[in-house]
Amino acid sequence: MESESDTKESDHATHLRPPRFGAVPVRPAARSCWDAALVLTDETGSNMDWQSNEGDSPVIDENVIESLRELGGEDDPGLVAELIEMFLEDAPRHLDDMITGLESGDLEIVHRSAHTLKSSAANMGAMILSSLCKEVEELARTECVDELGPKARFCREAFSATKEALEAVEG
Repeated sequence: MESESDTKESDHATHLRPPRFGAVPVRPAARSCWDAALVLTDETGSNMDWQSNEGDSPVIDENVIESLRELGGEDDPGLVAELIEMFLEDAPRHLDDMITGLESGDLEIVHRSAHTLKSSAANMGAMILSSLCKEVEELARTECVDELGPKARFCREAFSATKEALEAVEG
């Protein structure tokens, strides 16, 4: 049974489970991209340590978004919205290529797709997605197929949370 503090904490986080445990976002929408957090849990409900010892990380690093706003400045105030739109159009193709490569056994495609998405995600402040893609990239490079499938598929769930958070960003 959830305590009152657990309920409040879950109100401010998007919870996902890795696919082998039934990945499902349980919070429909974040009030803003900054209060959304991606909490990765295992089958017992314990936080998984994918990126740091903290267990909770923001879906989007607001400092990266702010840097992009500053880059556009007064001359190009729509730069952030344009970059978000391009990322949200491109990322699903890389995710599809990653899964297709995995299913066909073409680890070079998995590696290349993960590498590209890792960099794109980092450029948009999607550090959790970037970190997961880095792991997939390394697993594909070292041909660790047993671990590769669940992590590659979990990237799709992390992208869903990233997409939701980026759509909440005001250009």
